[in-house]
Amino acid sequence: MSLVKAILRVLAVTGKELADVVRRPLALASIVLGPFIVLAIFGIGFAGPPSLRTELVVPEGSGLPTDPASYAPDTGPQIVITGISTDADTARAHLHARLVDLIVIAPADGRERLERGEQAVLTIEYDSVSPFWASVARGAADQVASVRTDSMRRRLAAAAT
Repeated sequence: MSLVKAILRVLAVTGKELADVVRRPLALASIVLGPFIVLAIFGIGFAGPPSLRTELVVPEGSGLPTDPASYAPDTGPQIVITGISTDADTARAHLHARLVDLIVIAPADGRERLERGEQAVLTIEYDSVSPFWASVARGAADQVASVRTDSMRRRLAAAAT
């Protein structure tokens, strides 16, 4: 008998709620559409990840290009190359002075390592205590490391043929 009572109570509550919805259809619409409206407002204000001003350090005699335009196709919208220098200490001074957000230091023997099929290690530095900016910088660093290495391998393979 208690199972029948429980089912009747559930049906009574469900019937009461359905009667309220029929009497107030705008309440149902606000419950369903309200979250979508809030998400749309936040979506309109979302601008995506910010661009990082980046300085590349290309050691002299490394054989890597020193023209910022040659790196532009490989960086994407998150990285904006503001300059190329040959001295890591100068680039670090720019980083600490907040003239750039990120520095990428190429190894002196990077081209030779890639030609031998070895890994060339890029050093990527940023100066931030904000977890958000640190996350953005790490994401950009991953992008630079993977895209640039693949691009360099493709260029070396094309030059060899």
